[in-house]
Amino acid sequence: NTAARKKRSKKADGPVWNREDHAPFRTGIVRQQGHSRAPSRREGASSAAPAQNRKFNTHETSLTQIVHNCRVEWTLPPQLPWPQFLRLLRHPSPPKDWLEAAAELPDVQRRPALLRWIAQHRKASMHLRAGLLPSLSIKALCDISGDASAHPQARTMANERLLARWGVITTGERRVLALHAPRPLWASIWRVRDQRILESFLQNPKLGHEPLQALIQAPLGAPQAEALTQSRWREIIPVAHQVLWAMDQTFRGPDCSLVLGHAAPWIKALPMEERLLASTRIAHPPLRKMTRAWALPETDPEG
Repeated sequence: NTAARKKRSKKADGPVWNREDHAPFRTGIVRQQGHSRAPSRREGASSAAPAQNRKFNTHETSLTQIVHNCRVEWTLPPQLPWPQFLRLLRHPSPPKDWLEAAAELPDVQRRPALLRWIAQHRKASMHLRAGLLPSLSIKALCDISGDASAHPQARTMANERLLARWGVITTGERRVLALHAPRPLWASIWRVRDQRILESFLQNPKLGHEPLQALIQAPLGAPQAEALTQSRWREIIPVAHQVLWAMDQTFRGPDCSLVLGHAAPWIKALPMEERLLASTRIAHPPLRKMTRAWALPETDPEG
């Protein structure tokens, strides 16, 4: 009975990774021959396995059965084929120290896409995560920040790293970051006086019209006005109303870098009845007069 209890307690502890010995557990999954090549730099943990290995990922159900209902071979390349290693990076419960050993592989250290999956893993230690995040690219940090499956601590640390880098990166890197930036960085990006960066930010797929309206406030600078005019947001009526309101407040302020011509595209983007409604909310006399004049069909320049 004592021996049986010891065996049961030993099984309950789960698999343990021994970094001194890479010999695999030989139960559960049958190892595939070949495919020992390391993935390219553009391949990540989500890359599909080759056609020869498709019996491992025919569909999600079969993959789940393999991972959760079988004992997994917790070893590392080159002993473990790369397609199987990439799948194990997504396993929810790797053995202790396995992620640390995987991060030390030279082939993994040369590939930020793989380091990203290790850094955001929910079982990664804080020490490992803090050591990997500074080496990741801006795009990888943005991916971690926007991935709901990532550990909350990893997402928070990724946002902090992006905010810290914002003040020291080049203009080209800022344009890349603006296109993929998570929400905590939007206010910092919107204050930049570079039209090219703002135009890239306005193409961010995560940006909606309501968050953009919250950013459009007085005083509105000329770079922001020019970038908005060139963007897809000019056709959105609530955004057009918000831009005209911000311009009205800016015209009445002490530090105004705008001219009436900046408001013309936004007035023309509104239907006739919306132009009349906008004119009732404008206090700056020249802007109100121009908006009200274009609200009348007989005086509309396009009419």
